[in-house]
Amino acid sequence: ATTTPIEETTTTKTMTITTTSTTTPAPEQVEFSSTINNLDFEQLESNTAVKEALLLILLEIFMEQFGLPSSCFEILLSAGSVQVDTTITWPTEEEQEALNITDVPESSSVVNSLTDATAVESLQTSLVQSISAIENIDQVSTGEITVSDFAVATTTTTTTTTAGSGAGTAASKAATLHLPTVPVSSAATLLAMLLLYRCA
Repeated sequence: ATTTPIEETTTTKTMTITTTSTTTPAPEQVEFSSTINNLDFEQLESNTAVKEALLLILLEIFMEQFGLPSSCFEILLSAGSVQVDTTITWPTEEEQEALNITDVPESSSVVNSLTDATAVESLQTSLVQSISAIENIDQVSTGEITVSDFAVATTTTTTTTTAGSGAGTAASKAATLHLPTVPVSSAATLLAMLLLYRCA
């Protein structure tokens, strides 16, 4: 009897994926804090008019000091006497165009002004004079108002947006069974081997 060998065929497919990566800088920020001494935070919280006047004074002085628009500032008040936490977020190029902003200062210049003793003293003086002049400020104060404890931290974050990263090769391979070539008369043996492989 003549036997015909069974030829094993395997197929290997290779797919190349070309992708690009873009890096978008997150908005640059400077965070700083200070303390307004001899203000009662609880009384301030209950006196909406004085609180709003205080926030407006802080915003106006910071805008003038740092040369940035109001939309760049976030000011939060908390207890102890009154803690002022300020975050400055630099406008994007699109925001600068929309708001017609020119000559935006570098964050480094803002940090320098917050760490320079003379500049900080001048800022403290402006704050004390303006806060002390707020109408009915005496209703929430416990003594002479001073401003102290300036502290600054910078934050620069980079966000990577990836529409795929780099170029790589993904290989898709057909399942390959490494079986010996067997005679047709041994088909039962081949079937048994396939079953054993599937159960493995």
